[in-house]
Amino acid sequence: MISKSLPFEEMLFFLLTNTMIVFGYFAFQRGLAMIDVILMQNREIIARQQYSFDFNSSVSTDFNYDDIENMRLLEQDWNAGSMSVSVRNLFFSTFVICEESLEQQILNDIHSGYVMMKKGSKSFVAALQLYPRTSQIDILCYYGFCRVTDDIADNDAIETSIRISQMSSIKKIISSIWSFSDQTSLDFPPKVKLETPEIISLHTARAEVASKFPEIELVLRNLVRSTVIKKVPKRLVDELLGGYLWDLERRVIKSDEDLVLYANHVASSVGEAMLYLMDNNQPKTKVVQAARDMGVALQIINCARDILTDAELGRIYVPESILSEIPKKFPQFVSADEVRKCLLETPSNLPHEIISFAALKLIKFAKPYNDSAWGGIKSLAPQNARPVRVALRIYNGISAEMIKIAPNYARRVFTSSKWKIFVILWDLYNVFG
Repeated sequence: MISKSLPFEEMLFFLLTNTMIVFGYFAFQRGLAMIDVILMQNREIIARQQYSFDFNSSVSTDFNYDDIENMRLLEQDWNAGSMSVSVRNLFFSTFVICEESLEQQILNDIHSGYVMMKKGSKSFVAALQLYPRTSQIDILCYYGFCRVTDDIADNDAIETSIRISQMSSIKKIISSIWSFSDQTSLDFPPKVKLETPEIISLHTARAEVASKFPEIELVLRNLVRSTVIKKVPKRLVDELLGGYLWDLERRVIKSDEDLVLYANHVASSVGEAMLYLMDNNQPKTKVVQAARDMGVALQIINCARDILTDAELGRIYVPESILSEIPKKFPQFVSADEVRKCLLETPSNLPHEIISFAALKLIKFAKPYNDSAWGGIKSLAPQNARPVRVALRIYNGISAEMIKIAPNYARRVFTSSKWKIFVILWDLYNVFG
């Protein structure tokens, strides 16, 4: 007997049953993950056959029409959440399949994409864990593409003209991939097309970008293997790429409207894309608007906390309406143009009070968009609402931190890992309602 109230056999029973539950859960999740990888292998086969997309892997492309038809049915059932006979058979087969039998390049690419996300945004990693399992790989793959293209645009070590040219090539790659995806459904047996002008153009653009930014290869492989191309409208990717040109061409954000337009390009486009990745159904108009407003709110909060950092890169996202208020409150400046000049030439010389003043004004400007985002969350399915709530709360925590330390705020602030864990647990247990 372990204690007077817990006999040894009962303790052993609870230990064994709980161990079986935990291992059973891991086996179940492993099976689902292996199906994801198998479907990615299938999509890789199609892409290699349809437009000779090189994946640097050893996946065989020897298959017939029946294989294509089986892939099509399996993909349909899996995306619909149906436990059809083919899905069940594949699922149970994963219990006797070892990971080494899968294409290791796919597993390595997924892992590399996760590491990239972890380095780029800990807030996004925290929210990713809460998305439905069926959406996580697609979100990971799309985030990787956004991260790498953003890094290309921000890489000041390379001449601006070259980066603009690279963005043009990336746009060609996206147009080709989305176009081939539309034309080459799994409903049809593949036809090998090696020398068409479209395919030659795709490979030329891909080689051109990879020669300067080899990391683009990883995200393109993940993108083509995922269902992002089938779910996300191409216009949203074009909108995102158009946003990078604002920075590359050094467009001046003069008005409030300019700031919102810029935020729509670089953030709202991603927010709307997430709706398509979370749900196979066409999102409602009011939900789309709320998602885009959330993108605006989060981007403006980013601009608020990075005023000095961005100024050192030659970028100012503070509109004229806020800059013109600074001389009224801080008489050492005569005009908004003088403030802008100081930000661009000697940003570190600006008093913390001025940086803090502009940051708090931006946070106030973002509030209506933030409120709209909260309203839209109510229209999301429960499994999709939770990660969105967590992401929004983390960014609201960043705003609160900036307000708390004003007027001494200057450099970017972060929320701690403890705060992120607290927000996740609080939301998981429905404390917020």
